Amino acid sequence: MKLFRDGMNSANVVTMFAFDGQTSFNFFKWRWSNVLAEWQNECARQTVGKKFATVSDWPTVSSTLEMSQYDEYGNKEEHPHWPFEMNVQPYDVYGWTDEYQNDFQDQLSVIPYKTVLFKVIGFDVAPAFGGEEIPMGWIVSMSDQRSSLWGDRQLFFQHQKVNDDI
Repeated sequence: MKLFRDGMNSANVVTMFAFDGQTSFNFFKWRWSNVLAEWQNECARQTVGKKFATVSDWPTVSSTLEMSQYDEYGNKEEHPHWPFEMNVQPYDVYGWTDEYQNDFQDQLSVIPYKTVLFKVIGFDVAPAFGGEEIPMGWIVSMSDQRSSLWGDRQLFFQHQKVNDDI
């Protein structure tokens, strides 16, 4: 996710289902996280995992700290708070199946303006140590979907009071 801020670099975090991928063609099937389990594939663990470990003691984690340092207007946060773990829970509003239907970019292109795509959830401590889900907001499509040369989509994080009825 790339969260734009006025007058400065964007705040970024990577979330995904698993390093090993998923067995479904349904883009919205699984919850994504910035904290992943290690690779199940031994070859990937010995190559990519070892490379990631050269720059971090926590190679399966993408920190959210940097996102908390400034607000969307570029103002420094005096007392920043950030989740230990962040998950995005998809809303499978289209009922896509596990079987291949067409390219995922073609599938995503039918999502209309103001569609809730993901519920954003934080954990103040690791779930394995008793962390509980804390609702943080929603990822909502705020324009028609457009692909770019990098294969991404323009989605905008709608920060608002969380309402489970959305």
